[in-house]
Amino acid sequence: MQVTSVEIVPIPSSPCLSPLSSSSSSSSSSSSSSLSVSNNEQCSLQVGEIHFRPLTQEDVDEIQTMHLEWFPVRYGNDFYTSLTTDPSTMFSLVAVNERHVIMGCITAQFDPEWQCEDTGLLAADGTTNSELAYISTLGVKSEFRKMGIANKLLNHLVNYCVNNRHQVKALYLHVLTTNLPAIFFYEKNNFLKLRTLQQYYDFNDQLHDSFLYILYLGDAHCPKYLLFLFLIIII
Repeated sequence: MQVTSVEIVPIPSSPCLSPLSSSSSSSSSSSSSSLSVSNNEQCSLQVGEIHFRPLTQEDVDEIQTMHLEWFPVRYGNDFYTSLTTDPSTMFSLVAVNERHVIMGCITAQFDPEWQCEDTGLLAADGTTNSELAYISTLGVKSEFRKMGIANKLLNHLVNYCVNNRHQVKALYLHVLTTNLPAIFFYEKNNFLKLRTLQQYYDFNDQLHDSFLYILYLGDAHCPKYLLFLFLIIII
């Protein structure tokens, strides 16, 4: 099946988290992937043309504030530094309106398959340079939700991988098992729920389970044994 960001249309919800081993985080793939969209909010603003551009150093303070509002995961300064200085391993994109106000953003990390924390996501295809794109964060400011901005941000990431980073075989992320709006959003956009990770998150003094969702690109696919298990579950 086949973003990952991905996303696609904003969905109502609480944040969809990615791996967390503690309340702090760094630029590693243990980040928090999220759709920050609310169920009952109606968009109150009319927005003209939407523009997309990479995140800059001048944006960092505002993006940090947005992340603090959207996610329980906390990112270290090295994470934000890498977003603006290391395009070889990091992807960032912000959506801005005609007044240059940031409306939403998406961040992702590229890792060689062998270096990913989650193993066994790809079927062997004889190549040695395969990469995976891990969606770290995705969110839209409350006043700009229900406009399809998250959808567009995700599509930009997918298109970037397809057209400019051919070694990326799939995009993936982790989602809190109780985050039903985010789960609906990713499944609607052809993400496959590949596995469940027990007690994956540790925040607010509690352990929480997560699902791993993945979007395969091109002819990439999951290992056959995982596909077999998946089919058994469906049947």
